[in-house]
Amino acid sequence: MQTSWSPQLTSTTFKVPTPLKVIAIGDSLIYGYGDPLGGGWVERLRRQWMSSEGHILYNLGVRGDGVTQVLQRLEHEYSVRGELRNQYPDLIIISVGVNDSARLGRPNGKHFTPEEKFQNKIETILEVAQRLSNVIFVGMVPVDQAKMPLHETYLNLPKTTEVVCR
Repeated sequence: MQTSWSPQLTSTTFKVPTPLKVIAIGDSLIYGYGDPLGGGWVERLRRQWMSSEGHILYNLGVRGDGVTQVLQRLEHEYSVRGELRNQYPDLIIISVGVNDSARLGRPNGKHFTPEEKFQNKIETILEVAQRLSNVIFVGMVPVDQAKMPLHETYLNLPKTTEVVCR
């Protein structure tokens, strides 16, 4: 199973379609929340690619989504993207997990998604995505816990994700 892919691979290892069709699916990190000027890293990449490479990048990030919501949307979102009928994306970029780590309501609130359920959902997301296309999984990033308190198992989720991605 292939869990990562780079569009910069040489033509001897992989022929890069022109233009490359990519979907980025996940939570607010894909959506671009917190970057009102640039729209987030996906939007910045989309603009750069559109002006120089001609690649197409669909930003399918939804604020507040967790692993359950991304899994529910993945296959449908993949199947309806593309400029022409029967052309599917060449790559899926996935980033999800921060919302699953949050404590609900307050710093000592209930964990949003239990660790075992999180691991099972990530495994399923990756299985489905790999069946559809090449996949890049972007791991979780540091969070300001004053603004978004996290459950102590948040520290385990990046390790859990790493294990699943192997």
